[in-house]
Amino acid sequence: MTHLCRKYNIAPTTFCTWKEKFIEGGKNAITGDARGKRKYGVSSNGTLQKENDDLKKIVGELVYQLAVYYNCVTGTSNPAAIKHMIGS
Repeated sequence: MTHLCRKYNIAPTTFCTWKEKFIEGGKNAITGDARGKRKYGVSSNGTLQKENDDLKKIVGELVYQLAVYYNCVTGTSNPAAIKHMIGS
């Protein structure tokens, strides 16, 4: 640390202050600020659950479309082959 401070001509105390602010800012970005408000796009649990549900629906629709495509291409419905293609 001391060689960096000398290289960039800053006081070690200034470096430590910046470092503490940087770490505290990162914690606030993840958990929300001290007043309990969310910042920096951190979503609430309800919002995350809705997004997760929406994504599951999209994946389900895509798997169905894949099954229809597979059936059209091969002329058969083979659930094991579809499962293999989607990596389950």
